[in-house]
Amino acid sequence: MNTSIDSKPAQPASTRPSPWKAYALALVLTLAMLPLRVALIAWTGDRPVFILFVIPIILCAYVGGLKSGLACTALVALIADYFVMPPTYSFAIEQAGDFAQWLILILAGVLISVLHESLRPSLRGDLNESAEKKHSATERKVQVGFAFALVCLGAIGIVSYLSIAKIRENAAWVEHTHEVISHLESLYSDTMDVQSDSRNYVATNDENYVALHQQAARDTADELQHVRTLTADNAAHLQNLKILVPLITEQLAFDRHVIEVRQRDGADAARTLILAGKGRLLHDKIHDLINEMQDVEGKLLAGREQQVSQSAQIAQAVIIAGSVLAFVFVGLALIFIRRDFDIRQRAEQALRQSEESLDVTLHSIGDAVLATDTAGAITRMNYVAEQLTGWTQAEALGRPIGEVFRIINEMTRESTVIPVDKVLATGETHGLANHTILIARDGSECSIADSAAPIRDHANNILGVV
Repeated sequence: MNTSIDSKPAQPASTRPSPWKAYALALVLTLAMLPLRVALIAWTGDRPVFILFVIPIILCAYVGGLKSGLACTALVALIADYFVMPPTYSFAIEQAGDFAQWLILILAGVLISVLHESLRPSLRGDLNESAEKKHSATERKVQVGFAFALVCLGAIGIVSYLSIAKIRENAAWVEHTHEVISHLESLYSDTMDVQSDSRNYVATNDENYVALHQQAARDTADELQHVRTLTADNAAHLQNLKILVPLITEQLAFDRHVIEVRQRDGADAARTLILAGKGRLLHDKIHDLINEMQDVEGKLLAGREQQVSQSAQIAQAVIIAGSVLAFVFVGLALIFIRRDFDIRQRAEQALRQSEESLDVTLHSIGDAVLATDTAGAITRMNYVAEQLTGWTQAEALGRPIGEVFRIINEMTRESTVIPVDKVLATGETHGLANHTILIARDGSECSIADSAAPIRDHANNILGVV
């Protein structure tokens, strides 16, 4: 009388340390890499050395398992970004290559953590995991894989948003630089108009040139104000403007004086004033200063356009690398699922073969054999038992033992206690009293000799009675 209800064997106490201790270890080891990184600057320069941060990930995964390894990976990623990657003390990333290395570091940390967790039972020698524990492990791997895939997609969204914001910011500065250059060109053109209109008036005595001169002078003042406003944040421009503004003011005054001399003293006097060279000298100085400011803006423009390009490259790298990471995590989850399913299918196949072998063995025994579970319900019976009781195995499965196996004392005709309960209570083998008769389903009787013994698993837990 055998039971088939599963009873979990006692599991050995876990040797894994407290999760909080593992997390503390992750923090300590990661922070310990920072002074080591500083010590290596003399040999490596300012470029990030990510290989150092793989060391705490490996140790944390070894000591604390999957969660500790993943926590250390996240911590390493944040600290490396903030303290190691240029620009330091910022979560911004300047170079697309640095970002690619940073993602590779994260991928390596995840792979180390997941693979170590997968190998952990073998490293501990724990090869007898229950089906329930294996199922839980499979679910955990699936959850981890898809969770990190979602994290990657979230990271793509966040970093893409930040990159786009940076692109917009850099694009605004590029537009600002173009605007400054445009106003500098207009300023120079207006100063040329001021001078040429005064010269034309001297040559022609046409009052229209006086009006044009006055308009050009107003335009020059407006453009100068625009330039001063647009370059207020640039120290080099401010320094040049301190020189440029007085020069333009002096040029405007000189050209007005030329017109006044033409009007008062005639063309010859005005020409003599022009030929003295003061106007040309002022014009050349103004031209040189405006050219210098345009050169500064040109360099700024090149740098800002490069920043726009880098921001676009980072956004592209984020999308590509994040997508690859997401596919990698999902792929790993699917690989682990497939592996666990294969293991489970092999275990189920082995179980079926064992069941078939047991059925063949039971039906080959010349004595009647019945098995019950721990509740006393029939789980198995052989051919001889079917013949003696009048019940087929299909009919008897799940029925109480007392309904199928009816026994009485031959002398008193009173019911005899079936020893299943005694075996389950004591864990020992018990037999029937002498002169026991089995009453079959059709009412026929036969004398029997009987014994009941416990069925135990490898952990000595009682699984049933036979």
